[in-house]
Amino acid sequence: MRIGRSVVLALGSFFLAGGMLAAQEADRAGCTDHPLFPTRMPNYRIADCKVEDFGMYEFWTKNARVKVPVEGKTTFITYRFTGGRGTEPSAL
Repeated sequence: MRIGRSVVLALGSFFLAGGMLAAQEADRAGCTDHPLFPTRMPNYRIADCKVEDFGMYEFWTKNARVKVPVEGKTTFITYRFTGGRGTEPSAL
């Protein structure tokens, strides 16, 4: 009976580890972190990215009534949390 329990525990551990590895998804193809941020928070992956050599983004001004367009190279990177449920860091 002891051998049967060991086999069941070993198989259970194997499937659990396999599921955890499958949950760690890879970054989207062609996307990398921006060079200004050399490290990434754990359990995050790149879900989407867009880089334009010449783009435009409108920023709100201090009084929040007027948008100011700024032109130049734009980089948008979207990260997705891949860690355990309820363990995602807060916005703070």
